Amino acid sequence: METSKIRLHSIGARSLIYQDIRPGLAKQFDLSDDDTLPPASELTNKKNSAPTYQIRLDKPSKDWVLPKAEFYLIWAAQTNPNLCETNPLESYTINVIKTKELIDLISKKGGRVIYPSSNLVFSHDQPLYQCNSPLNPLGQYAKQKAEMERWIMNEHAKSGHIVLRMTKVWSQRAKFYLRWERERVDGIPIKVSRNRLLSPLTPLGLERALTFLTGKFHFDRSQIINISANFSISQAVLAREIYKIRNINDVFFEEVDEPTTSKTGLIHNSLHNCLPDWEEFSEDFFRNHLKLTLPIQ
Repeated sequence: METSKIRLHSIGARSLIYQDIRPGLAKQFDLSDDDTLPPASELTNKKNSAPTYQIRLDKPSKDWVLPKAEFYLIWAAQTNPNLCETNPLESYTINVIKTKELIDLISKKGGRVIYPSSNLVFSHDQPLYQCNSPLNPLGQYAKQKAEMERWIMNEHAKSGHIVLRMTKVWSQRAKFYLRWERERVDGIPIKVSRNRLLSPLTPLGLERALTFLTGKFHFDRSQIINISANFSISQAVLAREIYKIRNINDVFFEEVDEPTTSKTGLIHNSLHNCLPDWEEFSEDFFRNHLKLTLPIQ
């Protein structure tokens, strides 16, 4: 007898990370998101229209409509640290005030939240940060994430929510990779850092973590879970690996040393992974993932 799938609703379906993991999640979960129905503008003046699930954190919460689900994955946010610096009030409204309203609403419905957070909540440079390491955020985005982590753990301690604190998830749409591509196409040396280290998650690693956390754990209390690859690689080494796999030889690199901490927070990804040591977190798996997904020239 086939067991029923866990109902998972994702809020913020335009998130690049979510777009990368959406096909895999659709196989594992009874999945819905805020792109599964037409935008609200298409439903205007239609009587008895189905509700839209497009939650806009910059709109009044009275307009929000949520489907029934067991878990709600919140991607909706202002995720650009630089924009958070230049627009602190607007970003705080979206990332903190409205997100708290949303989590309160989900909690009242009896749902459990998966809240993606970031290693940027740490600003000093240690080899590995534990789930309970003291927070020390620098920039506005990092401070907003840290405030949400503390609020969930204090105000919703018994709700069974999950704060999923992540390192960078590898994607061909990652900003640093898109910059490399622009520099390559323009015929200028690709500027890469020797000392900025990544512990890149693959989409498959994140998918497995979400499946595990929603299916195996039944938390009585809210938890912070660190998720990270179990290896580190510099931008310089990663760039050379990528273009070797792509069979692109006419590319030049300018290797530089850069600060590992910026005004917006920690750059060096260094979280202690709280989940089992799955192969999806290994360096071999990551390199094979690149070989399977990168376009060959």
